[in-house]
Amino acid sequence: MKAKTLQINWHDKMPIFSVSFSPTKMNGNMHKLATAGGDHNIRLWAVTLDEETNTSKLEFLATLNRHSSVVNCIRWSPKGDILASGGDDGTLILWQQCEKRSSEAGSLDATEDADNKEHWKIFQILRGCSADIYDIVWSPQAEYVMAGCVDNSTRIWDIKQNKCIHTLTEHSNFVQGVTWDPLDGLIASQSSDRFLNIYKVRKDSADGVVRLVCCARQSRVSVPLQPLMMAPEANSDEWNTAESKGTLKRTIKLDLDGDYIEDELETPTTPSTKKQKTTDSQLASTTTTRMFHDDTLSSFFRRLSFSPDGSLLVSPAGLYREKPKDIALNVVYIFSRENIRGEPIARLTGFKKPVIAISFSPVLYQHKEKKNSTLKLPHRMVFAVASQDSVVVYDSSVLERPLAVISNLHFGTLTDISWASNGKILFMSSTDGYNSIVTFTNDDLGTPIKSEKEEIAKSKASSEINANESTEQLAAAQPLIPAAVNVLNSNLIKKKRPTAAPTARETENVNE
Repeated sequence: MKAKTLQINWHDKMPIFSVSFSPTKMNGNMHKLATAGGDHNIRLWAVTLDEETNTSKLEFLATLNRHSSVVNCIRWSPKGDILASGGDDGTLILWQQCEKRSSEAGSLDATEDADNKEHWKIFQILRGCSADIYDIVWSPQAEYVMAGCVDNSTRIWDIKQNKCIHTLTEHSNFVQGVTWDPLDGLIASQSSDRFLNIYKVRKDSADGVVRLVCCARQSRVSVPLQPLMMAPEANSDEWNTAESKGTLKRTIKLDLDGDYIEDELETPTTPSTKKQKTTDSQLASTTTTRMFHDDTLSSFFRRLSFSPDGSLLVSPAGLYREKPKDIALNVVYIFSRENIRGEPIARLTGFKKPVIAISFSPVLYQHKEKKNSTLKLPHRMVFAVASQDSVVVYDSSVLERPLAVISNLHFGTLTDISWASNGKILFMSSTDGYNSIVTFTNDDLGTPIKSEKEEIAKSKASSEINANESTEQLAAAQPLIPAAVNVLNSNLIKKKRPTAAPTARETENVNE
């Protein structure tokens, strides 16, 4: 692994607020990178990785300059043919490459940089947001694009109709992060109002109308109280053990289309009239505390993300206290798809400053060793967590020990991170006006695979999966979390019954 800061004139020394790799390669080992900054411009670059020496080369391609204010976020469509950008001017612009200079409306000929090696035009301008746009995400089939806005709303546009079809207003403060489930069943938004909202996506096959139902609002997490001495007159035999006292267990299972398979609600056990023997003179109990930072967090972004197989949702800007009066720790919370309404299944700690962005590598990997992993998935996933001053890379099979910790590369606050399509290049942006690159080798990450879940996600784009197949595949792929350092409230995790061992998957080495 190698990491270095690229000290070139990215955006006229202005802060860089977003970076995004195209999901498709240009050719060979060349990947297209987009950056957005405080100079109101978007710039495109070609990043080439030499795998033998693990070194990279950067080449300027084009400048896109139609925004009238700071550009806060840029995101490529799943096919890599359209680039979406949004900023302080409240305008969401879709860009498309053209083969040569064009005289069409929306072309950039009049203001195009003479050094441009590519020619781009405005494909669409999506209006309707009355304030700054902080984050953008595409739907898996690039039919819709969603944006989080400073007017406390989350808006979804239909690309074909060129209109806003949904405005979600459940948040009471800036919406700083949005993400779309790769299985197209859920969407999520995170706001400085300290709420993480999760919506179920329902598409009417008859009229094509998209309907959204808010199925979860995450805001508080259980923490243990300090043991309390019982009053002398109280009889401890009149109480059950306290592990279920004060808790509410919610379990929800979803199929691949996001439909409910099972919905259980279990209330805590109340004091029993049947006496139970106990030798403890104290009672342990739990309370709840806020899960996320409030609006005093000095960051514009809370960029959360679903995993590429749709099994996990990872959210930044987390807080956790071992005890109610302790100093809050900066953490990352991980939610399971099978229990999206329940408490987080794990937390990642050790961050000196608040976490602002999550980014998963698009590549799935074979397990390195046959042993119990933190997340019992049929594959490994690699993801990066960016705090304000560092980037930590995790392997889903060993959450207790990061793969890498990258820090002391920037003087300013980090703002965004992005993986190249081969999973071997990670870019990070900063308010100091520079970007840094981290390159990995196969020895660092392991052997890529084509997983069953990846194939399922791809097949949804072209054909509809029947409900029986969806239920069976989800059951085989749901993560089961064993006891580990980062596991929270394992008694609240709904365990699935053992299933038949899956058939051997065909694997192949990917030489990017």
